[in-house]
Amino acid sequence: MSTNKSLLLRGIGGSAKCGSAPSPNGGRLKIAVCFTAHQIFATLGVIFAAPWVLVLLGEIGLHVGLQGSSLPLQWLLYGTPFFPGYVLLAIALGWLLSGWLRHRSMLWVWALPLLALCVGVVRYPQIPRPSYITMIAVLGVYPWQRFVPVPPGRLGLVAALSHFLGWGHGVQPYDQVLVVVPFYTAAAYSIGAVLARRFFRADPFFKSLRQLRVWRLALALGLPWFLIRGIQLWEHAAFSLPFYRTIFGIQIILGGLLAQSALATLVFGVTIALVGPRFGVTRFFLSGKEQRRPQNRRSDW
Repeated sequence: MSTNKSLLLRGIGGSAKCGSAPSPNGGRLKIAVCFTAHQIFATLGVIFAAPWVLVLLGEIGLHVGLQGSSLPLQWLLYGTPFFPGYVLLAIALGWLLSGWLRHRSMLWVWALPLLALCVGVVRYPQIPRPSYITMIAVLGVYPWQRFVPVPPGRLGLVAALSHFLGWGHGVQPYDQVLVVVPFYTAAAYSIGAVLARRFFRADPFFKSLRQLRVWRLALALGLPWFLIRGIQLWEHAAFSLPFYRTIFGIQIILGGLLAQSALATLVFGVTIALVGPRFGVTRFFLSGKEQRRPQNRRSDW
């Protein structure tokens, strides 16, 4: 009886240890949550953040004496059907977050957007006409895009691929913006994750990056940046453009401030990871020990 009791207590204690193998249902839930989070971030997150990030870089360029920097920014956003601004940002974030988080689900976020693109090509030339509510929602994600519903021209597979992936529109077709850009950003996000795992593995840098105290970074830099930039944008944009004084305009400004604050925090965190614990300021933001990785390597967070 005592032997059975000790075995029971040992089993209970072992199941409560941190790092023990999770139950199958719990592991599937973590995989689903992780994949969903990366899917949203790789598509909507990158798409919304890219214009604000490029605007911030353009302002920095003007401060350092680079004149006419707004024209390259517009070309990077929507000057080509390849949307290089969105793609470059997605690759950089995929590489950085893959080395930091080591989530294998990042490698598969391209699958659903590719399926949506295939459905759009198969259904061509049946182009959905956007409703007013849909147009407002899309404008919230693409506040700087010039897009309109473009009627189909020729029929066939070549015409469909040209409509979604080709040049010559002058503006982005509505369905191209909704279908192609998420596929490009998700594929670039996965490519960045592959680069971090296979080709450009900066293990010492990523190890230092995993030691960052994210909440200290957010409170010490992200929050002040959000408040200061918010005051500047409100004084500059809201008073000159009445649209930004509406509820919808305020939502766009808040989203842009969040994107720029996250970028500033990320750049500062990368700088601290590169410098390492050499100074008191950097040691304040480093924990001194790497975040533990789950022992069950087959489970994907």
